[in-house]
Amino acid sequence: MDNMKKRVIGVIVFLSIVLFAVLASAAVEGEEAKVNQGYLCLENKVNQSTCNLLTLEQKLFSFLAIGKCLNESLNSASANLTCWPNGACTIKDTGQAVFSLTGTEGVDLKNAINWLKSKNATATDLVWLLEIDSSDSVNCTVSVDSTTADVKIAKNKVITSVTGSSCLSAWGGTQGYGNNYWIKVDPACYNKPIEIKCDQNALTALLYKKDQSFSTPIYVSNDPQQCEAGQTCKQEITSYCFSTSGSCDGAYEPSLWAALALDVNQEDVTAYLPYLITMSDDPANEKYLPYAFLNIITGSQEYSNKLLNLQTSEGSFGEVFNGKYYGTALGMLPYMSFDNDAKTKAKTFLLKNQDSAGNNNGCWNSGSVRDTEFI
Repeated sequence: MDNMKKRVIGVIVFLSIVLFAVLASAAVEGEEAKVNQGYLCLENKVNQSTCNLLTLEQKLFSFLAIGKCLNESLNSASANLTCWPNGACTIKDTGQAVFSLTGTEGVDLKNAINWLKSKNATATDLVWLLEIDSSDSVNCTVSVDSTTADVKIAKNKVITSVTGSSCLSAWGGTQGYGNNYWIKVDPACYNKPIEIKCDQNALTALLYKKDQSFSTPIYVSNDPQQCEAGQTCKQEITSYCFSTSGSCDGAYEPSLWAALALDVNQEDVTAYLPYLITMSDDPANEKYLPYAFLNIITGSQEYSNKLLNLQTSEGSFGEVFNGKYYGTALGMLPYMSFDNDAKTKAKTFLLKNQDSAGNNNGCWNSGSVRDTEFI
């Protein structure tokens, strides 16, 4: 009897495993069918409208998604693929073009990359601070922009005086930090070498923050530099946005796309990170989903955590991010090469909300070409 029970239990377990495998296989096949229907719907939409009638963004994303509209994307550029669109080049359009076309055989993006690198402006609204730290009281000279300041720092780290340079001033006490622990650098002196010489061994570092408010965080720009007594050490503030106007007003979203485009081409975008990082928490920039870009560019888990905290319980990223379908696809961009729970939730949301009626069957957001391309 015991042997009979064991055989029955064994058969039940075996059948359960087989049933689970069949159901799992069916689920995968069902998901693949929905994805394939999405591609088919997009191809039909593009074929019906023709590439020439699509917006530049739609052309570029169409090439990314289904390999169509390459010639039309290239023909939209200025001479020698320098920038996009021809006759009215913008940072955002050129950034999206470089990002979308990177790695395409026969397409040389060197001119466009150089164009992006040449279009910058100093992010003067950021607050930059020089920190000098010593185990004892210390006297230093700090030279910047042909002026030299005498700086005296007490043993308790308080800066007691900064004299001789309009570029530098003691900072911290009136901003709510209890006392002057830093040297503020005037925006007119950004992007210029700073030379520091002290009479005691000291550590120097550059810090930055969005504004002078106590509530905004302070970020460390670089690793502290050890300066031996009497030795001259150098620091330099690099604080840029991407801009064609010479100002960073309205430059945030274009700067995100430009930085991403340069980053995927192994170009150094370190000088733009202070602007991108400090402005990422500005409510006006939330709709651009900056943590997705910063996660890719920096590889920092901090931005991955911030990004995933924005995902809703249904798996989307909400309407605020240029619509929840586009936003959900953008939010998952850093995770294209691997799976995680957030990506699974996002895929479930997208497949559940796929269009199913008429000519829109398989697309998203009532047949939106842009949203379907990016998804």
